[in-house]
Amino acid sequence: MRLDISIYDKNDRLTVIGEVKRRSGLPVSWASRLRYNLLSENDVAKTDYFLIALLDHFYLWKGIDSPLKLRPPDFVGDTMPILDSYLQRTHLNYLTIAGEVYEEVVLWWLDDLISGVWSAYPNDIRVSWIFDSGLFDAIRNGHMEKNLMFA
Repeated sequence: MRLDISIYDKNDRLTVIGEVKRRSGLPVSWASRLRYNLLSENDVAKTDYFLIALLDHFYLWKGIDSPLKLRPPDFVGDTMPILDSYLQRTHLNYLTIAGEVYEEVVLWWLDDLISGVWSAYPNDIRVSWIFDSGLFDAIRNGHMEKNLMFA
């Protein structure tokens, strides 16, 4: 299995894994089922976070349960306040963006998180989940790999 998102912390420990899907308007239960299926069907390393990025929402879980449980995300965030500026810079929009391009936009944002660009926004309620979850601090000064392969 290949996961779209794999982020290592500054000590080179795998900290975040996840998927990017060009879909929207789906219930939280759909994202929970996707996470459950991806984790149950593959030998995935234990990580601190699992992230699903859809067109309209980010879904973030802290930790991987042992045994694995089907459960709602610990944090949910809207994509618009985060990704709008990236889409504007590419002259694309949510309705016409291709799946691979959307994945690149999400990875661009995550790379900015890793490099600390978002450190100026800890009090912005629209993105507070990034800080409240500990995600920002966990990945700051780390690095990312695309399409990490798991057995």
